[in-house]
Amino acid sequence: MYVHTGRNYRGLNPKEKTMKKSRLILGVAALVLLLTALDSQVFAQSDAQLEARIPFNFTICREQLPAGKYTIKHASSSVTHMLSIRSEDNRVVELACTNDVQSPKSVDEGKLIFNRYGEQYFLTEAWWPGDDIGHQIVKTEREKTLIKELSGTGSKQSKKQERVIIKTGKLGKP
Repeated sequence: MYVHTGRNYRGLNPKEKTMKKSRLILGVAALVLLLTALDSQVFAQSDAQLEARIPFNFTICREQLPAGKYTIKHASSSVTHMLSIRSEDNRVVELACTNDVQSPKSVDEGKLIFNRYGEQYFLTEAWWPGDDIGHQIVKTEREKTLIKELSGTGSKQSKKQERVIIKTGKLGKP
């Protein structure tokens, strides 16, 4: 029985036909292995959780959250631009307001970065250990207003913007 594969093997000797088929099979196998490895790496990273004890009240998008222990993870393994933040009392805030932010090299430890204006803290970035791409949370209207107010007042020490970094622990799969 002859099955046409779209390749013309006429004119090739049997050894050449076998070599072409072997190369094709090896190429397809290598591609499948590569795609499987990449997919499992992306899934493993997106399924990991960060844990942090945040010692101050803070804002995420439009939500004000109290100080406490939080678990941060990707809300879905297929959508990495949406974060789920869960407090110890299981209050969940899902964030659809993140963008990628690039680091020149991968970070050694997970971390959460906050912008501080006086006594107000805004979660601005989340980083997983081993990644060189983090999640940047879009600034809220309130944060943008504070930035404008600060730029108009000169550089009062008490109202100056600071970046506060909280190191996180990496947990396994949920």
